[in-house]
Amino acid sequence: MGQGYASADNIARPNILMFNDFRWEDGRHKIQRQALSEWLSRAKNVVIIELGAGLDIPTVRHYGEILGWPLIRINPRDSELGSSQGVSLPMGAMDGLKAIYSEVKSI
Repeated sequence: MGQGYASADNIARPNILMFNDFRWEDGRHKIQRQALSEWLSRAKNVVIIELGAGLDIPTVRHYGEILGWPLIRINPRDSELGSSQGVSLPMGAMDGLKAIYSEVKSI
């Protein structure tokens, strides 16, 4: 089955964990989790940039909140931050990234 890209009956699928998923290949996940752990031990001044996820996909936002990292939410429809600390940019992803780049470049 390799990296979880195909099941035993050769149906292509992404390596993501789904509900009641008994065919999950966790080898890649373990490697990525270890890499994240190593990176976190060295990371300083981290900011989460959330592009278009809005309120319905809270995974990255919640992880950042747990670690106390500020959030930059770029979303033309769901830009409000709620309980997160950070900055809201009510625009599309490309325009938001260009705006961030412009600000960082001027520092």
